[in-house]
Amino acid sequence: MTDPKSPDDDPAPDAPPDLNDLAKRYLDLWQAQVNTMAGDADAAKTMADTMAMMSAGAQSFSQAFAEAAQKQSGAQQNDHGSPAPAAPAGAAHGDPGARLDEFAERLAAVEERLARMESELGRIVGGDRQDDA
Repeated sequence: MTDPKSPDDDPAPDAPPDLNDLAKRYLDLWQAQVNTMAGDADAAKTMADTMAMMSAGAQSFSQAFAEAAQKQSGAQQNDHGSPAPAAPAGAAHGDPGARLDEFAERLAAVEERLARMESELGRIVGGDRQDDA
């Protein structure tokens, strides 16, 4: 890891931090944590289980959005006068679809807030920022 620093090596309290030093310390700490966890069978199992759950969640999320996109494109193509399909039944208690809808609504609200904040920041700074997206 890193050698301990003497008090004389510390910059003045009001000086900005050395970003290279902070990055090196962060990576050293991260490497020490990974090495410690690699030697712990319980931690390794917990990480494996967590990754499996995250993978399953991502797969379900992806599948739900693909199905929603298919339904939406089908609804758009069905504008030739035939009756619209019946609305799906309400989500059962604990149904991931209901939580997915809530997540989509909350994500849209966050995106709107972020857009407003970026717009305000651009106005305050006075620069003509170009969108990264």
